[in-house]
Amino acid sequence: MKDFPLLILFLVLAAACSQQKPESTPLAPTSYSFLVGTYTDSAHQGIQELYFSPSESKFEVKIIASEIENPSFVLTNAEGSLVFSLEEGQSKKGGDILVFERSNLSEKLIPLDTIPSFGDHPCYLGLSPDEKLLAVANYTGGSLSLFEVSPSHQLKFIQTILHAGKSVNPARQESPHIHSTVFSPDGKYLLAADLGTDKIYVYQIDRSLENPLSLFAEYPMTPGDGPRHLVFSSGGSQILVVQEMAAVLEVFDFENGKISPVSRHSLVSDTFSGKVGAAEIRVFEDGKFAYVSNRGEANAIL
Repeated sequence: MKDFPLLILFLVLAAACSQQKPESTPLAPTSYSFLVGTYTDSAHQGIQELYFSPSESKFEVKIIASEIENPSFVLTNAEGSLVFSLEEGQSKKGGDILVFERSNLSEKLIPLDTIPSFGDHPCYLGLSPDEKLLAVANYTGGSLSLFEVSPSHQLKFIQTILHAGKSVNPARQESPHIHSTVFSPDGKYLLAADLGTDKIYVYQIDRSLENPLSLFAEYPMTPGDGPRHLVFSSGGSQILVVQEMAAVLEVFDFENGKISPVSRHSLVSDTFSGKVGAAEIRVFEDGKFAYVSNRGEANAIL
């Protein structure tokens, strides 16, 4: 959801291009490619590709999928051949979920499917470890929806769950606002962070059922925290939760669907005074470092 007048950038694809070669051949410069989702003001904007080469001092941005309204979240499969995005809007059936094919031979994304999210203002997508299920968080709708990803890369709607309740901040927490949907590494659970109710919901997944998601447990956060995004540690034994409104990173143990608090870390100094908006979190691939963004006047990556 657009809480601040900033573009929300999601880094979803990074590929290092350097390879070891014979000593007589110079090494190719290391470069990185990112897909960028943004809020849009015109049909000429959309999903962008960002190319960055530090050794060449080169930085390029180009539109690879245009005429998309507010593709504020972008996600790829592990191979990078499929791109999932959304249109953060509202209608009778909510926003839209989009599927594209990504080919190195084409400078554009190739549209494959579009399906309603069944909730207003979808803002987050989660892909199951086996890449057969896709979950979307509908922020204003206060719901999450589950889809099956077919072998032909079409999406089949399975289930929508609507949350209820509110929390202590009347301006931001007057109703449910699901802000992320994350599968556990073993694929047995789906976790939903709800900023509006100040809770983390844990859903058990049973694919043999017509409605695979069933509520396993819900865990209250500190009132007014506003849980936004979460990630699992590299081993899957802990979750790291970004509390948007409190600008806090909180760590919980996770075992068989149960979570318990471990530690709580402020994302601002004791002397800071101003607006905050903790948002995204990423765990580095070696599992040793986590990076968190804090928007507003804090305007920092930690």
